[in-house]
Amino acid sequence: MARHYRTTLVPARALHPKDKAADENMVGNVSRRILAALRNRQFFSLYEINQAVKEELLKLISRPFQKMEGNRLTAFEKIDKPFLQPLPATRYEFADWKETKVQFNHHVDYDGFFYSIHFSYVGQSCSFRATSNTIELYIAGERVAAFPRNYNPYKRYTTLPELHSVIFAKL
Repeated sequence: MARHYRTTLVPARALHPKDKAADENMVGNVSRRILAALRNRQFFSLYEINQAVKEELLKLISRPFQKMEGNRLTAFEKIDKPFLQPLPATRYEFADWKETKVQFNHHVDYDGFFYSIHFSYVGQSCSFRATSNTIELYIAGERVAAFPRNYNPYKRYTTLPELHSVIFAKL
């Protein structure tokens, strides 16, 4: 995901993270300045709530800093905004990776569904890349097959027609 969005994820330091306090403090500020300000108001739609939160957020980011010049909005404009990049053209799609072996019947198993692969790969290690819509099979880092993801519990085997015809042509 970080590579897709061209960024870096930096985890908090182990045991006694000293950089976590500032983040927790900001959560407290948001709770006090936005949520507490809205606690006695009554809303009748999600739109009304969003508008009220937006108003309070504008107040929060416009409040002047106590120990330095400016406010959160000017700091963002000066420090962060020049380094922002446009979002990628495609949305990030979560993929599950799994290692398995090609079975003797030239199929590989992913969550109880079986996908065909060329018979010459029988017994070799295989990597799955599964998204919500596709299944891709890799051997030694090279993609050797791709399928639409099967969710039909009554038809658990998916065989590519070109692999099926090659097998029976050899028999």
